[in-house]
Amino acid sequence: MSSTIIIELEGFQISPDKFIVKEVAVCTEDGLTGNWRFKPPYSFEVLGIKKQIEYSWVSRNIYGIRWDYGHLPYAELYSNLSYLFNKYSCINIKGYQKRNFLEFLSGSDCFDIKYSKVGGFSVVCPHHHKKHFQHCALHKAIAYRKALIDSVFKL
Repeated sequence: MSSTIIIELEGFQISPDKFIVKEVAVCTEDGLTGNWRFKPPYSFEVLGIKKQIEYSWVSRNIYGIRWDYGHLPYAELYSNLSYLFNKYSCINIKGYQKRNFLEFLSGSDCFDIKYSKVGGFSVVCPHHHKKHFQHCALHKAIAYRKALIDSVFKL
């Protein structure tokens, strides 16, 4: 079993206890990366009008990922994450809600890097958006890896 992986998720918070994942990005301690974008589990029209307006705004102004965009069926999310949970003994993610989400799916403890020496920062991704787009899951995972490595060597 390999040791450490950083997972970053981007998606939509449906309710306090329900999160729809749109993008999963990973970066291993060796610098290997992966990225998956998932189709929604149901159509945009199923959402109430308030959520449709909110998610349309979030898609345009924050994530850059439309509700209906994705390459993989949502049903494959769990199997992709299960593969990572089985392969890596130390799962890192930034954020309390995301950590709880992964722990619920995996049945294992995950480490919230928010509590490490990794500070809060923005990562600008030149590939997603003409503006300074700061919500690229892959670029965040890579930056978190670098910050974790830097914090280890500063000890």
